[in-house]
Amino acid sequence: MPNVHSPRHSVFDKARVKECEAEFRRVLELVFSRAVAAGWREKEVALQIADLADEYVMHLATAPQQPANDN
Repeated sequence: MPNVHSPRHSVFDKARVKECEAEFRRVLELVFSRAVAAGWREKEVALQIADLADEYVMHLATAPQQPANDN
């Protein structure tokens, strides 16, 4: 599994959104290439990642409020 790099920008810095996008695009490209090399079809991997992400977003939306992560 690829390493996820820590953010360089604070949660209040607008550049953090672009940094997060670039980092997870890099990680997902590695996941896709490794999954396809292992024999999974790219479309099925994409659909599963989308479904799992949607499920996680719903979990976050319905979970009790947690203190903000200020890293």
